[in-house]
Amino acid sequence: MNNLAELQDKSNNQTINNIPDLQKLTSLEKQIIYRKYWRNNTHRQLADYFGKSNTTIQNILESALNKLKEN
Repeated sequence: MNNLAELQDKSNNQTINNIPDLQKLTSLEKQIIYRKYWRNNTHRQLADYFGKSNTTIQNILESALNKLKEN
C-alpha cells in the first residue's frame, strides 16, 4: 500500500513538473502547490475550490500560483 501511495505522489509531482508554464516555479513553490492543492485533492475538488468547472489541471495550478502570490 505504501508503495502505491509513493508512486502516486511521484506521479502527481512529475505532472506538475511537466507543465511548461510552471517550469519557472521554484522548487519550494512547486512543493507548496503540490501539498496544498494537488496531492490530497481530486481534480473536481480543485476545480470547485477555484470556482471553475471543466477546467484543466494547468489552469488550476496557475490559479493556485496566483493565490500564493497574493498571500
